[in-house]
Amino acid sequence: MNDNDNCICNINTKFGSWEQTVKLKAPKWSSKEYIWIDKCLVEEIEHLWDIGIITLGCCCGHKQTLPMINVEEQQYDKMIELGYTLLTNPHGKDRKDSFYPKTIIIEPQMVENHIRSYYNVGLLNYKK
Repeated sequence: MNDNDNCICNINTKFGSWEQTVKLKAPKWSSKEYIWIDKCLVEEIEHLWDIGIITLGCCCGHKQTLPMINVEEQQYDKMIELGYTLLTNPHGKDRKDSFYPKTIIIEPQMVENHIRSYYNVGLLNYKK
């Protein structure tokens, strides 16, 4: 495993489970008191909050699909300036609000499952 990959999930970590999350005090801009973040993204998300980026959601991908950090779309330029790469969202290919985290290594199975999600929402036609 690459030293840059701090994801502690395994292939059995289920989406929506709380087993690999941390409860954080929400930033002042949030209407929530607390926000749950995947453990492996905590430092990166807190850094984004510290520099004024409003996050709308995040997921490390749990070694099953591509990880993402969602921000307000008007913060696209700032995320690009910070060196983030836009993640094409299968639920809106023209959206500019999803980015790859810098701290998670992308594995082949994650890419395959992400592409499969395009088929599941009808954005691509699957032919074998």
